[in-house]
Amino acid sequence: MAQRLPHVFALILGISLAAAGRTAAQGNPTGTVSGHVVDQAGLAAPGATVTASSPALQGVRTATTSENGDYIIPFLPAGDYEVKFELQGFKTTTRPVSVKMAETLPLNVTLAIAAVAESVTVTGASPDIVPTATIAANFKKEALERLPVGRALNDAVLLAPGVAGNGPSGNIMMAGALSFESQYLVNGVVINENLRGQALNLFIEDAIQETKVSTGAISAEYGRFGGGVVNMITKSGGNRFSGSFRTTFDNDAWRSLTPFPSDQTVDAVTPTYEMTAGGPLVKDKLWYFGAGDASRSRSAA
Repeated sequence: MAQRLPHVFALILGISLAAAGRTAAQGNPTGTVSGHVVDQAGLAAPGATVTASSPALQGVRTATTSENGDYIIPFLPAGDYEVKFELQGFKTTTRPVSVKMAETLPLNVTLAIAAVAESVTVTGASPDIVPTATIAANFKKEALERLPVGRALNDAVLLAPGVAGNGPSGNIMMAGALSFESQYLVNGVVINENLRGQALNLFIEDAIQETKVSTGAISAEYGRFGGGVVNMITKSGGNRFSGSFRTTFDNDAWRSLTPFPSDQTVDAVTPTYEMTAGGPLVKDKLWYFGAGDASRSRSAA
Protein backbone atom coordinates (compact mmCIF):
# COMPACT_ATOMS: atom_id res chain seq x y z
CA MET A 1 0.00 0.00 0.00
CA ALA A 2 1.31 3.36 -0.90
CA GLN A 3 0.76 6.59 0.89
CA ARG A 4 0.75 9.95 -0.86
CA LEU A 5 2.75 12.57 1.00
CA PRO A 6 1.96 16.29 0.80
CA HIS A 7 3.41 18.12 -2.16
CA VAL A 8 6.68 19.88 -1.51
CA PHE A 9 6.80 23.28 -3.12
CA ALA A 10 9.72 25.71 -3.28
CA LEU A 11 9.48 29.18 -4.71
CA ILE A 12 12.22 31.59 -5.68
CA LEU A 13 11.13 35.04 -6.74
CA GLY A 14 13.44 37.80 -7.92
CA ILE A 15 12.32 41.34 -8.77
CA SER A 16 14.75 44.00 -9.99
CA LEU A 17 14.11 47.74 -9.94
CA ALA A 18 15.97 50.02 -12.31
CA ALA A 19 15.63 52.97 -9.95
CA ALA A 20 17.28 51.13 -7.09
CA GLY A 21 20.84 49.86 -7.03
CA ARG A 22 21.51 46.19 -6.58
CA THR A 23 22.16 45.15 -3.00
CA ALA A 24 25.39 43.21 -2.66
CA ALA A 25 25.65 40.40 -0.13
CA GLN A 26 28.94 38.72 0.73
CA GLY A 27 30.64 38.33 -2.64
CA ASN A 28 29.37 40.64 -5.36
CA PRO A 29 27.72 38.49 -8.10
CA THR A 30 27.87 41.30 -10.69
CA GLY A 31 30.64 42.28 -13.13
CA THR A 32 32.53 45.44 -14.03
CA VAL A 33 33.79 46.98 -17.27
CA SER A 34 36.67 49.43 -17.02
CA GLY A 35 39.41 50.76 -19.23
CA HIS A 36 41.23 53.66 -20.85
CA VAL A 37 40.15 55.76 -23.85
CA VAL A 38 42.78 57.52 -25.98
CA ASP A 39 43.00 59.21 -29.38
CA GLN A 40 45.16 58.09 -32.32
CA ALA A 41 48.14 59.95 -30.88
CA GLY A 42 47.89 57.95 -27.65
CA LEU A 43 46.69 60.95 -25.63
CA ALA A 44 43.91 60.59 -23.06
CA ALA A 45 40.39 61.37 -24.28
CA PRO A 46 38.58 63.04 -21.33
CA GLY A 47 34.84 63.65 -21.44
CA ALA A 48 34.00 60.67 -23.67
CA THR A 49 30.63 59.07 -22.98
CA VAL A 50 30.71 55.30 -22.44
CA THR A 51 27.33 53.52 -22.67
CA ALA A 52 26.72 49.84 -21.85
CA SER A 53 23.51 48.11 -23.01
CA SER A 54 22.38 44.50 -22.78
CA PRO A 55 19.22 42.34 -22.72
CA ALA A 56 20.30 41.41 -19.17
CA LEU A 57 20.27 45.06 -18.09
CA GLN A 58 17.33 47.32 -17.31
CA GLY A 59 17.87 50.45 -19.41
CA VAL A 60 21.50 51.43 -20.03
CA ARG A 61 24.52 52.35 -17.89
CA THR A 62 26.69 55.33 -18.76
CA ALA A 63 30.00 56.72 -17.57
CA THR A 64 32.23 59.64 -18.56
CA THR A 65 35.99 59.31 -18.94
CA SER A 66 38.15 61.23 -16.49
CA GLU A 67 40.94 63.70 -17.27
CA ASN A 68 43.22 60.68 -17.72
CA GLY A 69 40.77 58.96 -20.07
CA ASP A 70 39.80 56.31 -17.51
CA TYR A 71 36.27 55.02 -16.95
CA ILE A 72 34.52 52.31 -14.93
CA ILE A 73 31.00 50.86 -15.11
CA PRO A 74 30.38 48.62 -12.06
CA PHE A 75 27.50 46.39 -10.92
CA LEU A 76 26.65 44.93 -14.34
CA PRO A 77 24.61 41.70 -14.40
CA ALA A 78 26.40 38.88 -16.19
CA GLY A 79 25.58 38.72 -19.89
CA ASP A 80 26.46 39.93 -23.39
CA TYR A 81 26.85 43.69 -23.78
CA GLU A 82 27.42 46.37 -26.38
CA VAL A 83 29.68 49.17 -25.13
CA LYS A 84 29.54 52.43 -27.11
CA PHE A 85 32.19 55.17 -26.97
CA GLU A 86 31.19 58.69 -28.08
CA LEU A 87 33.11 61.97 -28.11
CA GLN A 88 32.50 65.07 -30.20
CA GLY A 89 34.87 65.23 -33.17
CA PHE A 90 35.62 61.48 -33.05
CA LYS A 91 34.05 58.44 -34.66
CA THR A 92 31.58 56.55 -32.49
CA THR A 93 32.93 53.09 -31.66
CA THR A 94 30.93 50.09 -30.46
CA ARG A 95 32.43 46.94 -28.96
CA PRO A 96 30.58 43.68 -28.12
CA VAL A 97 31.78 42.13 -24.86
CA SER A 98 30.77 39.36 -22.48
CA VAL A 99 30.60 40.34 -18.81
CA LYS A 100 31.09 37.57 -16.29
CA MET A 101 30.02 37.48 -12.67
CA ALA A 102 32.50 38.72 -10.05
CA GLU A 103 34.98 39.75 -12.75
CA THR A 104 36.42 43.04 -14.01
CA LEU A 105 36.65 43.16 -17.80
CA PRO A 106 39.35 45.51 -19.17
CA LEU A 107 38.24 47.32 -22.35
CA ASN A 108 40.62 49.91 -23.81
CA VAL A 109 39.64 51.87 -26.92
CA THR A 110 41.41 54.19 -29.36
CA LEU A 111 39.11 56.79 -30.95
CA ALA A 112 39.69 57.94 -34.51
CA ILE A 113 39.10 61.51 -35.63
CA ALA A 114 35.98 61.90 -37.74
CA ALA A 115 36.00 64.31 -40.69
CA VAL A 116 32.24 63.80 -41.02
CA ALA A 117 29.68 62.20 -38.76
CA GLU A 118 30.32 58.47 -38.87
CA SER A 119 30.49 55.51 -36.55
CA VAL A 120 32.59 52.35 -36.33
CA THR A 121 31.04 49.11 -35.10
CA VAL A 122 33.29 46.14 -34.29
CA THR A 123 31.28 42.99 -35.02
CA GLY A 124 33.90 40.44 -34.02
CA ALA A 125 33.06 38.57 -30.82
CA SER A 126 35.35 39.25 -27.89
CA PRO A 127 37.13 36.26 -26.31
CA ASP A 128 35.62 34.69 -23.20
CA ILE A 129 39.02 34.63 -21.51
CA VAL A 130 39.27 37.58 -19.12
CA PRO A 131 42.75 38.58 -17.89
CA THR A 132 42.45 38.17 -14.14
CA ALA A 133 44.55 36.94 -11.25
CA THR A 134 41.76 34.67 -10.00
CA ILE A 135 41.96 31.03 -11.10
CA ALA A 136 38.35 30.33 -11.99
CA ALA A 137 36.05 28.56 -14.45
CA ASN A 138 32.69 29.93 -15.62
CA PHE A 139 29.83 27.75 -16.83
CA LYS A 140 26.76 29.28 -18.47
CA LYS A 141 23.45 27.46 -18.64
CA GLU A 142 23.66 27.17 -22.45
CA ALA A 143 26.95 25.25 -22.20
CA LEU A 144 25.72 22.90 -19.46
CA GLU A 145 22.58 22.09 -21.44
CA ARG A 146 24.75 20.83 -24.33
CA LEU A 147 26.98 18.67 -22.12
CA PRO A 148 26.11 15.12 -20.93
CA VAL A 149 26.08 16.15 -17.27
CA GLY A 150 23.43 16.89 -14.70
CA ARG A 151 22.04 20.37 -14.16
CA ALA A 152 22.54 20.57 -10.41
CA LEU A 153 25.12 22.88 -8.84
CA ASN A 154 27.52 20.05 -7.96
CA ASP A 155 27.55 18.78 -11.57
CA ALA A 156 28.84 22.15 -12.79
CA VAL A 157 31.35 22.45 -9.95
CA LEU A 158 32.93 19.07 -10.76
CA LEU A 159 33.75 20.27 -14.29
CA ALA A 160 36.22 22.84 -12.97
CA PRO A 161 39.94 22.02 -12.64
CA GLY A 162 41.21 21.51 -9.12
CA VAL A 163 37.87 20.08 -7.96
CA ALA A 164 37.22 16.45 -7.01
CA GLY A 165 34.25 14.59 -5.56
CA ASN A 166 36.32 12.19 -3.45
CA GLY A 167 35.68 13.66 -0.02
CA PRO A 168 33.81 11.86 2.78
CA SER A 169 30.57 10.37 1.39
CA GLY A 170 31.51 11.72 -2.04
CA ASN A 171 31.61 15.36 -0.89
CA ILE A 172 33.34 17.93 -3.08
CA MET A 173 36.90 19.05 -2.30
CA MET A 174 38.59 22.07 -3.93
CA ALA A 175 42.22 23.07 -4.35
CA GLY A 176 43.39 20.24 -2.07
CA ALA A 177 41.44 21.55 0.93
CA LEU A 178 39.02 19.56 3.04
CA SER A 179 35.40 19.31 1.94
CA PHE A 180 34.13 21.71 4.65
CA GLU A 181 36.67 24.44 3.78
CA SER A 182 34.95 25.74 0.63
CA GLN A 183 32.18 28.29 0.26
CA TYR A 184 29.01 28.19 -1.83
CA LEU A 185 26.96 31.28 -2.68
CA VAL A 186 23.71 31.86 -4.59
CA ASN A 187 23.29 35.48 -5.66
CA GLY A 188 25.92 36.42 -3.06
CA VAL A 189 24.25 34.57 -0.15
CA VAL A 190 26.11 31.71 1.57
CA ILE A 191 24.24 28.38 1.38
CA ASN A 192 26.74 26.06 3.12
CA GLU A 193 25.35 23.42 5.41
CA ASN A 194 26.98 23.14 8.85
CA LEU A 195 28.27 19.57 8.93
CA ARG A 196 30.46 19.11 5.85
CA GLY A 197 30.24 22.59 4.36
CA GLN A 198 28.46 21.40 1.21
CA ALA A 199 25.79 23.37 -0.66
CA LEU A 200 22.22 23.12 0.56
CA ASN A 201 19.65 22.24 -2.10
CA LEU A 202 18.01 25.66 -2.10
CA PHE A 203 17.69 26.29 -5.82
CA ILE A 204 15.85 25.14 -8.93
CA GLU A 205 18.12 23.75 -11.65
CA ASP A 206 16.31 25.51 -14.53
CA ALA A 207 16.64 28.84 -12.69
CA ILE A 208 20.45 28.78 -12.75
CA GLN A 209 21.99 31.27 -15.18
CA GLU A 210 25.73 30.97 -14.54
CA THR A 211 28.10 29.22 -12.16
CA LYS A 212 31.63 30.37 -11.34
CA VAL A 213 34.12 28.10 -9.56
CA SER A 214 37.19 29.88 -8.12
CA THR A 215 40.06 27.76 -6.82
CA GLY A 216 43.03 30.14 -6.51
CA ALA A 217 44.04 33.79 -5.99
CA ILE A 218 40.50 34.56 -4.81
CA SER A 219 39.47 38.11 -3.93
CA ALA A 220 39.57 39.23 -0.30
CA GLU A 221 35.87 40.13 -0.51
CA TYR A 222 35.14 36.48 0.32
CA GLY A 223 35.84 34.97 3.70
CA ARG A 224 35.47 31.84 5.82
CA PHE A 225 37.00 29.43 3.33
CA GLY A 226 40.31 27.67 2.77
CA GLY A 227 39.59 25.81 -0.45
CA GLY A 228 37.48 27.31 -3.22
CA VAL A 229 34.49 29.58 -3.76
CA VAL A 230 31.45 28.67 -5.87
CA ASN A 231 29.33 31.62 -6.93
CA MET A 232 26.03 30.95 -8.68
CA ILE A 233 23.51 33.45 -10.02
CA THR A 234 19.90 32.86 -10.99
CA LYS A 235 17.93 34.29 -13.87
CA SER A 236 16.26 37.66 -13.31
CA GLY A 237 13.63 38.07 -16.02
CA GLY A 238 13.88 40.45 -18.97
CA ASN A 239 11.99 42.47 -21.54
CA ARG A 240 10.66 39.27 -23.15
CA PHE A 241 8.38 36.68 -21.56
CA SER A 242 10.02 33.29 -21.11
CA GLY A 243 9.56 30.15 -19.09
CA SER A 244 10.15 26.42 -18.87
CA PHE A 245 8.55 23.24 -17.54
CA ARG A 246 10.36 19.99 -16.83
CA THR A 247 9.45 16.66 -15.27
CA THR A 248 12.07 14.37 -13.68
CA PHE A 249 11.23 10.76 -12.81
CA ASP A 250 12.97 8.86 -10.03
CA ASN A 251 12.50 5.42 -8.53
CA ASP A 252 14.06 4.11 -5.33
CA ALA A 253 14.24 0.65 -6.95
CA TRP A 254 16.72 1.96 -9.53
CA ARG A 255 19.50 2.20 -6.93
CA SER A 256 21.68 -0.68 -5.78
CA LEU A 257 21.22 -2.17 -2.33
CA THR A 258 23.80 -1.78 0.41
CA PRO A 259 25.34 -4.83 2.15
CA PHE A 260 23.09 -4.29 5.18
CA PRO A 261 20.41 -7.08 5.45
CA SER A 262 17.69 -4.59 6.42
CA ASP A 263 18.18 -2.44 3.31
CA GLN A 264 15.26 -2.44 0.90
CA THR A 265 13.88 -0.32 -1.91
CA VAL A 266 10.43 0.97 -2.78
CA ASP A 267 9.42 0.28 -6.36
CA ALA A 268 7.49 3.46 -7.10
CA VAL A 269 8.12 6.19 -9.65
CA THR A 270 8.37 9.65 -8.08
CA PRO A 271 7.86 12.58 -10.45
CA THR A 272 9.31 16.01 -9.75
CA TYR A 273 7.86 18.98 -11.61
CA GLU A 274 9.93 22.12 -12.13
CA MET A 275 8.75 25.35 -13.69
CA THR A 276 10.14 28.82 -14.32
CA ALA A 277 8.57 32.04 -15.61
CA GLY A 278 9.85 35.54 -16.15
CA GLY A 279 9.19 38.71 -18.08
CA PRO A 280 8.56 42.44 -17.88
CA LEU A 281 6.05 44.22 -15.68
CA VAL A 282 7.30 47.59 -16.93
CA LYS A 283 9.72 47.45 -19.87
CA ASP A 284 13.28 48.43 -18.93
CA LYS A 285 12.14 49.27 -15.39
CA LEU A 286 10.52 46.35 -13.59
CA TRP A 287 11.08 42.64 -14.29
CA TYR A 288 9.98 39.50 -12.50
CA PHE A 289 11.22 35.92 -12.37
CA GLY A 290 9.90 32.96 -10.43
CA ALA A 291 10.88 29.30 -10.16
CA GLY A 292 9.40 26.42 -8.23
CA ASP A 293 9.20 22.65 -7.98
CA ALA A 294 6.68 20.16 -6.67
CA SER A 295 7.19 16.45 -6.00
CA ARG A 296 5.05 13.52 -4.95
CA SER A 297 6.73 10.84 -2.87
CA ARG A 298 5.61 7.32 -2.04
CA SER A 299 6.74 5.15 0.85
CA ALA A 300 6.06 1.60 1.94
CA ALA A 301 3.10 1.17 4.30
